[in-house]
This record gives sequence, structure tokens and C-alpha cells, in this order.
Amino acid sequence: MAKKNLLPQLLEPIAIVVLLALFIIPTLTIINLSPITQESKNRDVLGVSSDQTTLTIDKVGGQHNIFKNEKLERNEFGEYTYSSTVTKRDGRKVFSKPILEVKNDTGMKRSVLLYGYINNSRNTNLSIMVGKETYVLNDSNNQSYTREITVEPGEKKTLYLEIKNEEKVYFDQEFVLDITFE
Repeated sequence: MAKKNLLPQLLEPIAIVVLLALFIIPTLTIINLSPITQESKNRDVLGVSSDQTTLTIDKVGGQHNIFKNEKLERNEFGEYTYSSTVTKRDGRKVFSKPILEVKNDTGMKRSVLLYGYINNSRNTNLSIMVGKETYVLNDSNNQSYTREITVEPGEKKTLYLEIKNEEKVYFDQEFVLDITFE
């Protein structure tokens, strides 16, 4: 009886597995290292915030005699800056315009902090009106104030800018309103 050589029968399947591993492992490595370009669908992760946790602020817009070039910008921290050019105007007249709309879609009461100023201000009274409430931002002594407005859950408030000068203003001024949240 002749002895069979079992070595080729054992080495052949092992060699096939090694050859497959040489092609499959690098392919899987390349696939895992490729950047994922799809947006993550699951946002329920600790530390990730969604848009439902902040207030939304929109510019009202519209035309007005003295308020021009209105801009509303949001920075990377979620704070806003509203700016507008206030043109020449008569003294002892009050000018008012709706500028912003604040909406609270969150489930809790939120506070909005407003700090407004105007360049080359002399005897200029700046105020924000919300409903029947008036919040003075800058008085005739050029003293600026930070004002807090509370917005209840589901509430929407329209902010009106009101400006008054004791004397006639012969040049354009820049108004800036910084908006932060608590």
C-alpha cells in the first residue's frame, strides 16, 4: 500500500484563505478610512445641540425714511448683531420702526440681552419698544445700558427701534445692537 502525502491537501486550503485575506483586509481598511460624507441621522447624542434649544431672531425689514442698510448677522457662538444706518433727521421728532422678531420655540422661558449704541451720538435717545414696554438703550447723556427681555415658551415678540434727537442731525450715523441670550 502506498502512502498518501497529506501535506498538499492541507496546504492548498490554507493558501487559498491566506490569498483571500491579502485582498480582503486592505480593501476593508481603505473602506473604513474613507471619509463619511453623509450627515449623521441620529442627533440624540450627549453634548450635541439642536436648533430647538435656541431662540430664533429674524429681521423684519421694510422701508423707512431714516433707517437704511439693515443687516442681521449671527456669529459662531449663536449671538446676533443687528446694524442699520440712521440718516439725517429733524430734531425733536420720534422715529420708530419694527426691526426684529424674536421667537421662542423652546420649552422654557428665555432671556434676551440687548446692548445698543450709535456712533457720534450727542443728545440721542435710543430705545427698544416691545408691546407697551420701553427699554432705554442710550439716553441723551450718551449713557448706554444693557436691557433684558424675557420671552416665554412659544411666544413671539416684535422689537421696535425708537430714536429721538433734541437737535437736528446733519449726517448719517451707524446704529449697532448686540443680542445675546441667557
